[in-house]
Amino acid sequence: MTLGSCAMPALLQYLDWARQHGVDPAPLLDQAGIDPALLAQPEARLGGEQFQQFLLALARVSQEDTFGLQSAQHVQPGSYSVLGYIAMNSDNLGQALERAMPYEKLVGDMGRSDWRFGPDEAVLRWHCQYSHPQVVPQMVDNVLASWTGFARALLGQPGASPSWVSLRRAVPADGGRAHQQWFGAPVQFGAEQDAIGIPASLLSQPVVRPDPQLLPVLEQHARRRLQALEQQDDLPMRVRVQIEAALQRGPVRRDQIADALGLSEKTLQRRLAQCQTQYQTELDRVRLSLAQRALEETEQPVAELALRLGFSDVRSFQRRFKQWTGQGPGAYRQARRVQA
Repeated sequence: MTLGSCAMPALLQYLDWARQHGVDPAPLLDQAGIDPALLAQPEARLGGEQFQQFLLALARVSQEDTFGLQSAQHVQPGSYSVLGYIAMNSDNLGQALERAMPYEKLVGDMGRSDWRFGPDEAVLRWHCQYSHPQVVPQMVDNVLASWTGFARALLGQPGASPSWVSLRRAVPADGGRAHQQWFGAPVQFGAEQDAIGIPASLLSQPVVRPDPQLLPVLEQHARRRLQALEQQDDLPMRVRVQIEAALQRGPVRRDQIADALGLSEKTLQRRLAQCQTQYQTELDRVRLSLAQRALEETEQPVAELALRLGFSDVRSFQRRFKQWTGQGPGAYRQARRVQA
């Protein structure tokens, strides 16, 4: 499975937290295969698999189940580069969040946000792309806490708070005290979604020291960067679309996918390598996505699902799924039922 990439600031906040808590980050970087020289290159991007491996190593070493939440407190609007500057030069908080959100991919492929607007509040939901059960709760905590801190900094109001917070994760060891303290709002654990409610009264409040004249320039720069990033990622996405369609019909072959894209197998391999991925990685990503969806939303037997995804036998599928998620298919399905 490939998890895309992320900007270096996404990693730096965790390094700051680790150092403050007496955790030497050097062995963690080594375990994740991250070159320390990249830390001095703010425009560099890190592989998503490396980032997830780093967070998993940090979770195991620190034995702290709220480090994602705590790390978010090291984030400032400027940490987000052009995305942050777009928000900082908007008229009010609602405009800032609405204008910044389309560019969240510039920060990383950790997940995606979406809005639902009502008369009294807006609901910001976040959908995590990462897969490991020890990493996902930390990532969700971090993103929602970062959006909250981001909004406070934009408004110049350290006490500004969401109306409520809902998290799919289990109650942390501290009973949720750290979450309550940071968000300053009721927090529901074991919820159906990862989301925060933002009062309409906050959305209409002005951003501190905006410069609207800069906004068009910043957005143009962000669009160019996003376009470059998406062009780089376009082929893997098209490969995944073709693989998913082929799996609906039966066994899938690499030469079949190459033909569908108008490429030779050799050219497909070379161009995927230029995107820092390979055919098997994209195949596994589709398989994982389809498997998770089936296990969460249907009662399809695991053996039947394994055959549908092109595995030679159910044991091969079970081993691979556990490598992807840290859980076997049965345990994964049961855990999602408990969460629901």
